Amino acid sequence: MLAHIVAGIITDPGSATRHGAAIVTLCALWLLRAAAHWLQGRLSQRGATAVIGELSSQVLRSVTSLPPRRLATDRDAAAAVVTRGLDGLRPYFTGYLPAVVQAAVLTPV
Repeated sequence: MLAHIVAGIITDPGSATRHGAAIVTLCALWLLRAAAHWLQGRLSQRGATAVIGELSSQVLRSVTSLPPRRLATDRDAAAAVVTRGLDGLRPYFTGYLPAVVQAAVLTPV
């Protein structure tokens, strides 16, 4: 759409007023793309938070079900996984994974 508008204006400089509808359409498409990008970011953050919360609860459940001797030895490792380790997955869930899904869906289309 942008190339069509620019090419029309370059080839006929007086035709800028005739491309009003195309410019409005281009602006609408840009707004739609911005809204879709914002929604994708919001949903990916929400999904990452839910997945990390579920993984944290699973780690805590499995660690607290251990016998007391084993719990004493695994407590520090479990604390590191729950506090820092699982939060390190957030960029994967919010950036990489949506890009892979998008590429998998859009490439065949």
